[in-house]
Amino acid sequence: MDTDPVWVLKGGTNLYCLIPGARHTQDLDLYRQTSPTGHRDAADALISAMHRMQVGPYTFEVRNPRKESVSGTIENIQLTVIVRFGTTEFSRFNIDVSGDLEAPTVTESLSVTRTDPLEVPFARQHFTVLSYPIENQLADKTCAMYEIHGTRGSTRYRDLYDIGLIALELEVDAEKLRTALEQQSRIRALTLPPRLILPSDEWPAGYKKFVGTLHQPRPELRTVESALTTAEALLNSVLSLDNPIT
Repeated sequence: MDTDPVWVLKGGTNLYCLIPGARHTQDLDLYRQTSPTGHRDAADALISAMHRMQVGPYTFEVRNPRKESVSGTIENIQLTVIVRFGTTEFSRFNIDVSGDLEAPTVTESLSVTRTDPLEVPFARQHFTVLSYPIENQLADKTCAMYEIHGTRGSTRYRDLYDIGLIALELEVDAEKLRTALEQQSRIRALTLPPRLILPSDEWPAGYKKFVGTLHQPRPELRTVESALTTAEALLNSVLSLDNPIT
């Protein structure tokens, strides 16, 4: 991202950069905010920049298995990154590259400090990223909670947890959030409820199981009821029937 600073970080890793100690994920979500912005061309640009890059004793191999998906009209392609120590595979992770997002242009970089205690000469302690606007990330997560795939409702319990975490930790611009919600509901052909509600009866049990997988869940978000109450405090005024999202 330093060699080509048009990449914007989104998803769980973006949230982790904004809130150290947030729910951890090893995968990355990226998009380009200048040409090429289509998901395939953006993925090819990332491969060209990153494939066979060496960092200290490690070499990065970037593969494109053509795992593509669509959420609304947003297209994504998943790349696999293999990190090798010599010829031995050390680790691997995925990068989801999104195409042609409707989002404000990000101009200010976010300074991030590594949270691990390791002293590694070839890995900087501090670095900068372009961070997906938190209002847009909130809109993505809110809409994802109510999307229906086939005949089954959403089971994205992590999105309710993350919305609650954002409500506890970050400042959000209500007008920017409203604009982002309108954009995402239009893109996904989705009608949002006038107040935050659980998408189905599966959620109390499903959310409890999800929280059980977290290393140190926030006490305020341990139950689905408390998470919903926390998220409602942030979203209900924006979703209100007095000013409906259309």
